[in-house]
Amino acid sequence: MILQNQPPPVAVNATATYRRNNHDYTVKLVTGKERPLEVWLGKQKITEGLRESYRPWKVMIADVDGDGIPEIVIGVYRKSNYTPAWARSIFVMTFDGKELIRKWMGSSMGRPLFDFTFGPEKTKRLITIQEAIDGRQVLSCWDWSGFGFRRRERELFAKSIKFNGWTGSTLNITFDGKKTKLPLSKLP
Repeated sequence: MILQNQPPPVAVNATATYRRNNHDYTVKLVTGKERPLEVWLGKQKITEGLRESYRPWKVMIADVDGDGIPEIVIGVYRKSNYTPAWARSIFVMTFDGKELIRKWMGSSMGRPLFDFTFGPEKTKRLITIQEAIDGRQVLSCWDWSGFGFRRRERELFAKSIKFNGWTGSTLNITFDGKKTKLPLSKLP
C-alpha cells in the first residue's frame, strides 16, 4: 500500500519542456531546495514555487482542460485533511510567462496513486495507476471537469501495471509482467 507513516524521500531531479507564447521554457524539479519547482527561459530562472514539504516526485506538461494552453502537472507526496497519512497526489499549475498560478491542488485521487501520465498532445486525458481496495492495481482514465478530474467508468485491473511511454497514440504498458500496447481508442 502506498500510504505511509513517515514522509517519503524527495524526488530525484526532473525536467519538462513548456512552450508558451513562442518561448520554450524548462520546468525543473530541483532536490534540496525550499522551492523545488523552477521555470527557466534559457539560462535565466523566471520563477520558482511549490514548497519542498509537498515532496514533488514527477513533473509533466499537458493541456489538462483543452484550452490550447499547457499546464504544469506535478506529482506530490502530501498529507491533507482528507488523507491524514502520506499519499501521492497531483497538483496542476499554470504559468503566464512570469509566475506560477495554482489551478488545482488535489488532496486525493480517490484511491492510493502509484503513477500518472497524460495522453498524446491532442488529448487532455489523465491516465493513472492506483491501488484498488483488494490490493490489485487499476488503470483509470480521467477527464477535466472544470474543477478537478472526473474518472471514466471503465477501468482495467491487474496484479501489477507499469507505464512504458507512448509510441504515437499508443500507450506502452506492462500488465502482470507482459508488455502490451494500448491504442488511445482502447483505453478505458
